[in-house]
Amino acid sequence: MARKSRASVPPAAQPPAVHQPQPPLPPRSPPPRRSGLARAAAAAIAVASATGVGAGLWSDQGTPPPAARILPDASITPGATDPSVTDAVALCGHDWKQGPGGQPPVKGGGDTYSQAARHTPSGLKNQVFVDYGLTNPNDGGKRWEIDHLIPLALGGRDVEKNLWPQSRDTTFEMNAWRKDKLESRLYNILCNHKAQDPPLTVQEAQTALRDDWTQAYQKYCSAGSSCDESETD
Repeated sequence: MARKSRASVPPAAQPPAVHQPQPPLPPRSPPPRRSGLARAAAAAIAVASATGVGAGLWSDQGTPPPAARILPDASITPGATDPSVTDAVALCGHDWKQGPGGQPPVKGGGDTYSQAARHTPSGLKNQVFVDYGLTNPNDGGKRWEIDHLIPLALGGRDVEKNLWPQSRDTTFEMNAWRKDKLESRLYNILCNHKAQDPPLTVQEAQTALRDDWTQAYQKYCSAGSSCDESETD
């Protein structure tokens, strides 16, 4: 006898899947703030990977405000020298006087070259601040000094392309105070030369300051106290 086939029974309908919401992630804690020492250490690592102190800080910091710059902007401040100052004898003598109409010093007086050249007008200083995009910079000299890239004592010119607002407070203390000591050291090597001093020409001193004064500091002030000598004339 033939067996009756069972009627196919459709499978029971499954309830639609319900998406269970995931619990929210706990908020991430902000990274701890680094101390000043830690920030300095991080900066030191960046500088150590660069070719030089000044060049490294310049490139690692991108284009910081002028107050953070150790080196001037070469496109604004390439440096300028007086071509008539060719040797230490001419530079160190006390026979200069102020030149006419803002021109370089001329022979025939009783001053050093630096004394005869030092007459930077306030309008020129203000223009240099403008060149570097600094607003309201006149704070009594607490943050900046208008500095000659190649100092007058080494035959630099008192003109706009030899001036820049140098910070008195930059990383690793490579600031205006440190550069002043270097300038004094170079001047004394040229004008008050001692037997233990390295050989140096006026042109070499000017080039060292124009290229990277921080490298010149490492070279000529490596003895530590050798750059604590008296100021230039």
